[in-house]
Amino acid sequence: CIENKSKNAKSKYKVVASYNESSNSYVGTDPNISNKIVFDLIKNNKIVGLENLTKLKAEHKISKETRLDVYGEKEDNKYYIEVKTAPVKDEDTNKAIFPKGFRKKKSDPFSPRAIKHIDELIQLKKNSENNHCYLIFVVPRNDIVGFEPCNLDPLYCDKYNEAKENGINIIVFSTNINAEENTIIFDKFINIW
Repeated sequence: CIENKSKNAKSKYKVVASYNESSNSYVGTDPNISNKIVFDLIKNNKIVGLENLTKLKAEHKISKETRLDVYGEKEDNKYYIEVKTAPVKDEDTNKAIFPKGFRKKKSDPFSPRAIKHIDELIQLKKNSENNHCYLIFVVPRNDIVGFEPCNLDPLYCDKYNEAKENGINIIVFSTNINAEENTIIFDKFINIW
């Protein structure tokens, strides 16, 4: 595994991409890059349903404790967008999965914060028919065939399904990392299983 280090000394994430020799590709690891890519795609009207938004804002505070990654408006409609980075690939299915990581007990969710964000989106959606909520997963690799929530985290899977049932729009796309050109760009939209 070869790592590209962040050049930003203040960055929370010191490694922005790792080279995966088994798939001969780079895998992104910095969620701040995912947030920037989504913001730029929305700003440039590249995501269907999120075109021509005004008052675009990153890190939009919706409560004392919670910020969502992107906010925008169109006429009387408000758009709340949460971005999640899904770098982990299930080697058996070649699908990106989220969340996956450390947890103290097997019964704990991988990301209590991700569950909280879905709860916030569901509540915003219920508060007004003019609220449009999106959960966008950025898969910072291009060697996968689909996406699904991680079945090792039944709490997150249940919350993800609740989000779909409550009209939260879910979008998944991959990115392509070009180490020679030092770029990370949109690759393609991904099937959700």
